[in-house]
Amino acid sequence: MTQVTKTIAVISEDAEVTSSISRAVVDRPDIDVINHKATLTKMNGTAVAAASANDIVLFKTESDLEQDILAITALREKLSEDATLLALTDDSLSLADARKLTRAGVDEVLAYPLEDGELLTQIDRWTAPAAPVPALMSQSPRFGQVITICPARGGIGASTIAANLADRLRDEQGRLRKSAKNRVALIDLDLQFGSQASIFDVDQHAALFTLATGDITPDGLFLEQSMVEPLPNLLVLTSPRQFAPLDALDRGQVVALIDHLRAQFDFVVIDLPRTLVPWLAGVLERTDKMLLVTDTTVPSILQSRRLVDFFLEEVPTLNLDMVVNQERKPMIMARHHNEAVKVLERPLAHWIPSDPKTLRQCIDRGETLSAAHRRSPVAKAIFQIGTKIIADNKNNQAASAQMTV
Repeated sequence: MTQVTKTIAVISEDAEVTSSISRAVVDRPDIDVINHKATLTKMNGTAVAAASANDIVLFKTESDLEQDILAITALREKLSEDATLLALTDDSLSLADARKLTRAGVDEVLAYPLEDGELLTQIDRWTAPAAPVPALMSQSPRFGQVITICPARGGIGASTIAANLADRLRDEQGRLRKSAKNRVALIDLDLQFGSQASIFDVDQHAALFTLATGDITPDGLFLEQSMVEPLPNLLVLTSPRQFAPLDALDRGQVVALIDHLRAQFDFVVIDLPRTLVPWLAGVLERTDKMLLVTDTTVPSILQSRRLVDFFLEEVPTLNLDMVVNQERKPMIMARHHNEAVKVLERPLAHWIPSDPKTLRQCIDRGETLSAAHRRSPVAKAIFQIGTKIIADNKNNQAASAQMTV
């Protein structure tokens, strides 16, 4: 088979930039790098024409962003429809300036220096043919269940619950539990302080930052290159390393993300930020089960009630369960428990006991409770929540099948 070579034009006066890119692709004989020692604004007509003939044009931004934007606009007019324009910027670039670059015609804004493997990931992403991705796409759509985890306050442990619940929903089978029955996707939508990457001990990916800074609708190829698989049949979309405003995502992007994943996975677990954002309504409309995580202190219960009222105003039919974290279920409800039920006007459906030592060990090791402390009370409590969700899903599927007969 003839090998197809991809060509990259690198525009930069910085020798370290050009050498680092050459080092990144040294083991890829299918990639040719052509260096142009210049800035984008200093490129003459001949050089621009030469750069335009490549699959990817990569340049380092300069201090004068407005001049760069003018040069980008001119260059984009000369590029073919299939060519890709990538910008390297330092970490000080603001989100507003990143958006200016994408509006001018940049396909991707990358933080320099590049993380290991990031350049190759972007090259493969922008030069790969638009085709279904076998690792993510299944033979038949699943239309899986969306499980949303929301914290009533910061530090309540909702992300830890989301991670271990996603692990449980894989529904491992067999004596040694080596075969996962379900495919599960876990999305960390806390763009600023998401912790799923550290919980699973994986690298943070810039995918959600890319969505936030560009007019991009996620598709199968985007997700295939953005998600990591820390456990068999569990794929995680982490929060980005770069900070971004929570409202930088738009509703259409979040909805497309969820719709694509639930068509390919049995369960989609969404770890929400504590802040209420415009795109939240799209998440609520697609949620099959919400778990609102709280404790039984007065401030948390009052805040939970406010959230319940807001969620039900957006989606009156929302299936919402209260989860009391860091407290063992009492044999007999105390007075403050009964008062909490009255305030919430719903039962305290699930209880997860406090076990900070066990949780600390798992987080420090990047392990799930099922792998390190399967028999611990906190692991059993989360296991029971997952078991009920799986059972309810099976019952709903059976009821739907009967209705279609």
